[in-house]
Amino acid sequence: SVLTDKSAMKKVFTNLVRNAKEATDRFPATMEIEINCNQEECQVVFRDFGRGISLVHQEKIFSKGFSTKPDGEGIGLWLAKQMVQKHGGELKLLRSNGQVTEFILTLPL
Repeated sequence: SVLTDKSAMKKVFTNLVRNAKEATDRFPATMEIEINCNQEECQVVFRDFGRGISLVHQEKIFSKGFSTKPDGEGIGLWLAKQMVQKHGGELKLLRSNGQVTEFILTLPL
């Protein structure tokens, strides 16, 4: 099993789901969450079909204070990545091409 702080991981999942929901103009919004585990780690892929993240912004999305939202504080993805790293894991953007955006969260078992 994955040993984590339940509250911290809930915040990570909530942030990724909220960002996906806000990134889509479709109704209903569509998102997929795929979980794959092996003997060493679990990977969770968050996949949405929204407008995507521009190439210019992809490098900055995990930076503290960076936001593309007019009222955004720019701490959501930064904080999510910090929490995952404190658990010995990794959070990264796999791809975002205007049709699909995928984040992958990897946690050790």
